[in-house]
Amino acid sequence: MFGFFEKKKEFCCAICGSKDPQEGFRGAKGDICKNCADALEKRDLTCDDAFLFTEDQRKNLCNPALDAVELADSFQIEKAPLVLQEGEYCYYYGDACGGRIQTVTTGYTGRNKGVSVQIMKGVTYHTGGSAGQAVREQLIESSPTGRFVLTNKRFVLLTALYGFDIPGDKVQTIDVRPDGLGIYVKNKMHIVLTSDVRKIAIIITILTNATKQQQEERKQKSLETTKKRQTRKKQAPVSGADEIMKYKKLMDEGIITEAQFERKKNEILGFTE
Repeated sequence: MFGFFEKKKEFCCAICGSKDPQEGFRGAKGDICKNCADALEKRDLTCDDAFLFTEDQRKNLCNPALDAVELADSFQIEKAPLVLQEGEYCYYYGDACGGRIQTVTTGYTGRNKGVSVQIMKGVTYHTGGSAGQAVREQLIESSPTGRFVLTNKRFVLLTALYGFDIPGDKVQTIDVRPDGLGIYVKNKMHIVLTSDVRKIAIIITILTNATKQQQEERKQKSLETTKKRQTRKKQAPVSGADEIMKYKKLMDEGIITEAQFERKKNEILGFTE
């Protein structure tokens, strides 16, 4: 009965620690101030999304100083449940099941048993019967629980049934569903059933943005290298013959002596006295 008089919990941002409640978010899992909420929105994330991650990861999501590659690096997991390849890093692993779509017949529509008429003793005439049209539904048959692992190079489902190991560059598209993911490779869908759908989708977006940034940086570096190469061609060094002609002209004009000209010519030609 005294709960009505209990003091209201003080606002405290779960990301930056701000005590300012103005236009802040108050949720069951914690509070988020307006500045942090705006930072999340710029990454197309909600306040609820932030609580899917650790405290450090939440802070990194709200840090505008981190570019796409730096943000992705901050999500790396040190210990992975599988052997990683060279240059491969783990970003997520968690419980999941594999799945396979099966089409089953659940009934019939328009089915008619028809009418039976006794013509004489022991003789019955049956008419009007029809089998009707089958009603079919697609159901997902799931595997025993295993582990789904997401790295910067692969999508891996470690299960005894319907497991897979797919290189990231082979994935055509990913279908995000309420109960899991549909990963398409060569028009075949590999199903992952998990409760971490939103979290995985966010991490995939973070890795995709990092990959785009790296590709853009490589492209820019290639353009700069090409530009430098072209500049060097335009600024080709003066040939030895041109240098000799320059000093010959100075000699003819009386600016240098013949002895000085001969000494310079030998230097250019590589002759030593």
